[in-house]
Amino acid sequence: MTVTAKDGLYAFGSLETVEVPSGGPGLANDAVAKAPVGILYRHQGAIYRYVKVDASDVATAAGAVGYWLTAGLDPANGVFKVTADISDAIASGVNMVAGVFGAVITDQYYTWIQVGGVVTALTAASTVAGDMVCYGTDSTFGRMAAGSQVNVNYGVALGARNGTTGTNSVLLQNLAW
Repeated sequence: MTVTAKDGLYAFGSLETVEVPSGGPGLANDAVAKAPVGILYRHQGAIYRYVKVDASDVATAAGAVGYWLTAGLDPANGVFKVTADISDAIASGVNMVAGVFGAVITDQYYTWIQVGGVVTALTAASTVAGDMVCYGTDSTFGRMAAGSQVNVNYGVALGARNGTTGTNSVLLQNLAW
């Protein structure tokens, strides 16, 4: 489906026409780019960024946290590459969260990662409502107890953690720049 601003869905960037799957942007698994890489897109109360995925070491999954790949972030030159492997992230083990994946994405394909709004994301086992989420491990947000500030805050857990899926509803913050 190709959408433009007149459809009530808004893209932010140099080109305002983008292509997204009918099931929503997080399901894109594009062999070739179908939108300008790096563009932001607003859809049903959430904000997404179009990126290229490096899933060679750690596979992506619905709710998996994505990190900026080493040498994968150069906005001035249109380079926005992400990985679920924290050891391949820029400054490994440091606050380099890019967003949250909506599905399993093929290595070296393009997709929309969620960078704003409420998302169901993989979280540390001890995460409870009110905790802030930060960088953690492969594919998973770490946690900071409510009231503490040890790392960069990328969101807040809105409810109890689902012990079966390992996820919380998270209101994302500080990712849509």
